[in-house]
Amino acid sequence: MGQNLVVLQLNTETSDSIVYGGYKPLSELRIEQRTEISSMLEELGKTNSFIKKIQIKDWKPNTLKNIVNELNENKILIRNQNQLTLLDNLINKISNACQFYNLIDKYDSVIVKAMKEGKWLLLDGIEACPSVILDRIISLFSSTPKLDLYEKGTDNEIIAKQNFRVFMTYNPYEATTRQRISPSLLNRCFVYTLDPIDQDFNDSFNTIFGILSQVKNLGFTSTSDFQKIVVRFVNVHLKMKSENNSNIDARTLVRLAQSLAISAPLNRTKVESILYSNYSDTLEMDDQQKTKIWNYFSEKIDENKLKRIKNSVVSHSTELDSLRNSLAELKRSNKFSIKIFIQTFLRLPFENYESFQNALTFDNQYCDVFKLISDFIKESEKLIQNDRKFDGKSLGKIQKGEFPIFDDFLLRINFYLFITDKYQVDAIEYTANDLMLLHQIDKAKSLNDALFYLLSLRKFIPNILLHPIS
Repeated sequence: MGQNLVVLQLNTETSDSIVYGGYKPLSELRIEQRTEISSMLEELGKTNSFIKKIQIKDWKPNTLKNIVNELNENKILIRNQNQLTLLDNLINKISNACQFYNLIDKYDSVIVKAMKEGKWLLLDGIEACPSVILDRIISLFSSTPKLDLYEKGTDNEIIAKQNFRVFMTYNPYEATTRQRISPSLLNRCFVYTLDPIDQDFNDSFNTIFGILSQVKNLGFTSTSDFQKIVVRFVNVHLKMKSENNSNIDARTLVRLAQSLAISAPLNRTKVESILYSNYSDTLEMDDQQKTKIWNYFSEKIDENKLKRIKNSVVSHSTELDSLRNSLAELKRSNKFSIKIFIQTFLRLPFENYESFQNALTFDNQYCDVFKLISDFIKESEKLIQNDRKFDGKSLGKIQKGEFPIFDDFLLRINFYLFITDKYQVDAIEYTANDLMLLHQIDKAKSLNDALFYLLSLRKFIPNILLHPIS
């Protein structure tokens, strides 16, 4: 939105400097002090030659102290009382300016700077912030945001510029174990609530599965095995979390998934080590605690849970919106239009096949169903690589006999489309099991075998054999 966002990470150690600002030492005199001292030197130099020769090379305290010593040593050269008084004033001015308490500069806090410059301010994790600080900034949430820095004094009220906005993140689950946020503060805010990503079994499964599905070499040969081990990790997390352990939360779940991802390929030794390190409440975990965690991991998997997670895969976009939407529909409803998918695939240019293959292989929990497509892409890549004849081509534009390597593939695809057109199969909703049967059609060695598999499809019209196929 074109706005500058300033982020303040809050914690229990956050001090009131985020409100009041602070002080920093100066290495040189301020501009106004330099101007005043230079004017006094110039005035004295008009009538005193030794002063006229003095050149201030820098305005650091040590340099100026040497000049003060030089002026004191040459005071005896001045006979005029008025000039002597002016010289004493100059020496006192320089000496006073070099005192430590005059070489400290106050700076505005991050909050005050954001207010003055009309920036957006994000206060991250206000549940961890000391309550006294929140009490001080509550005036920021009035109709006219302002901040009173001090109870007494002048120019202490800071009025925010028009574009100034405050955003806050607040974890109520952590706040209950530390301190509650003042209702008077929350009542002045628009509150948007997000449930924890490990709130229940499905959410926890989606979190781990979404992270691990990005990893290519986890070591699982089938999607089913992959799903089952994710269920085991979720069981451990939810059971450990339920044991009144406030240290285990959604962050633990994310750390677990990330640890698994960077440790691929996985084996028992790695899995044990990762589980123990993430769910230990002490530096040295005893054998009893290890046994409990591993027993949770080894518990028999509830098949009903597996059925409920068929829609758990995190989808990634591909080059064509229609293809992405088709895949998303499959994952969301566990049902799919074969005709729409195939027709979209046929229009996909060859240069898009590699990324599409990756999407099928790593993002789709039914990737076995599309082995036909995936295998075809692998073979076609060898053929079309560096071959200009395929530029701008897609399968839908290839004629029979033009490229013999594609003829068998196109024959099978056209057969699928013939069936869907003739019997309006695209109006029938297919489940994952139906898609697996369609994969078996591809493996059929004859048309009769293909028809036999089609008869196995749920809801498929048996009288297909009554009509000749041309």
